[in-house]
Amino acid sequence: MSLELEKLRVSPQWLRPTLHPVYVKMVMASLPADKRLIPLPPPREGRLYAYIDVYNLLSTWGIAGTPAQGMKLGFETPPSAHGLMGQAGIASANLGTALSTLQRYSSVRDDLLAYRWEMDTQGGVLSLSAQFDLDRYSDLILCGTLFTFVRLVIFVVGEEALKDMVLEVPWYLPHPGSTDWPNGLPPISIKRGKGVRLRVGNAAMLVELLTADPRHYELACMGCEEELRALKGSAIEKVKSLIHDRNSRELGGAWLQLGEIADRLGISRRTLIRQLEDEQSSYGKVLNEVRCDLASWYLGNSNLPLSIIAERLGYTDSSHLSRAFSKWTGHRPLTFRKQRQLLDAGESK
Repeated sequence: MSLELEKLRVSPQWLRPTLHPVYVKMVMASLPADKRLIPLPPPREGRLYAYIDVYNLLSTWGIAGTPAQGMKLGFETPPSAHGLMGQAGIASANLGTALSTLQRYSSVRDDLLAYRWEMDTQGGVLSLSAQFDLDRYSDLILCGTLFTFVRLVIFVVGEEALKDMVLEVPWYLPHPGSTDWPNGLPPISIKRGKGVRLRVGNAAMLVELLTADPRHYELACMGCEEELRALKGSAIEKVKSLIHDRNSRELGGAWLQLGEIADRLGISRRTLIRQLEDEQSSYGKVLNEVRCDLASWYLGNSNLPLSIIAERLGYTDSSHLSRAFSKWTGHRPLTFRKQRQLLDAGESK
């Protein structure tokens, strides 16, 4: 096994569903047309993107991944982008309830981060941290998410509440009035700290939301609970996780077959086929998704020859991989790699 290939193991967590497509579309909408080099993968209805999809897209688009960039993207994200989770927060009785509700249902839209809501004598603290190693986009995602909460707070209670709030971040961020300060963002207290936190004082916690609606809050929470159950029970994601986990731990080994996966899940082969069909998928489709994800990763993050990548993904030769990759993405592998290298070179200038 080559040392470079050993270093390029992709965590199985990068293959599980973690981010709703709307947030990826928000990033794409902020880019100039010439950077939209590949179309978004077509997720099935209600499905979250795997982080490896997100990482590959951000890299292909030449996103630098700075906290300041995350700050701008986060604040530009409208409350409507958060779906049922956002509706539940917006319909809450007060700001404290809204933030605790958003924390509870965060994984419906974003399972990249861990959200923790705690209360003390001075108010409440919402803490954000990565669920797993996000590599070079960790700062972008953490800072962007923090400022989506700032945008939501302004939407539901107005700018006055910002006077009773403090952001704690580990980065130096732009100052109000500077060219990098997001348009429309009022001044807010930002302090350096070791973590990423939104501190809300007691006065702001009890502010009644302008959008409070008890009945809509109840219905939105019911919808979020249903979405949580659906995400946890997805046959596609269970199969994908097992396929990738086996291949990640046994580099160059054979992919798990359908019968082996069914055995590991404790169900019959026929039951697993039916569950996948219910989600408009099949073992072959899921396996091809994993192969496409990993091929994009290796092409964009290594100089490994195409023949080695093909062998790693279970193809007899590079021509088979080239045809498959072109079918999946609309790009030949070496063209895709060259585009990524050009973007990375432009980013480093």
